[in-house]
Amino acid sequence: MRQFSIPFAALGFALTISSCGPSVVSLPVVGKLSNGETAQGSVLLDLSTKRGEFDMVTLSGLSCEGTYNTSLAVSTITIPVACNNGSKGRVIATRDASGVAGTAIGRLSNGMTGRFLFGNVSAQMQADFLNE
Repeated sequence: MRQFSIPFAALGFALTISSCGPSVVSLPVVGKLSNGETAQGSVLLDLSTKRGEFDMVTLSGLSCEGTYNTSLAVSTITIPVACNNGSKGRVIATRDASGVAGTAIGRLSNGMTGRFLFGNVSAQMQADFLNE
C-alpha cells in the first residue's frame, strides 16, 4: 500500500507519454519533515492501470505510502497516506507547468507535517529545497 502525495505531477506527463513510452514511469521525491528529518522516495505511475503510487522513507525508519488515480486531469491532487508508525494523513501535491515536477505538502494524524519536491529536478534544486 503505497500512499502519499507526490505522484500528482506525473499526471499530465503520464497522459502525454502513454502512447510512446514505457507503461511505468518512476520519478524521484525528496522532502523535509517538521521534525527536521529529510525523506527520500519515489512516485511510480502505471500508465496502463492509471494508478499512481507514492512512497517515502527517512533515515530513522519512518515510511509512508499512498495511491491515487492518475486519470484525474487536474494540477492539484489530494492523496491519502498511511505510515508504518500508525499515522495516517493526506498529501496535497501540485505539479508545475512541465507536468512532471512539482511540490507537495502533507500532514499526518500525529501532527507531523512535511514539504516535498518531486520530479526529475537537478541535484542543486533538491539541495536548495531541503535547505530552505
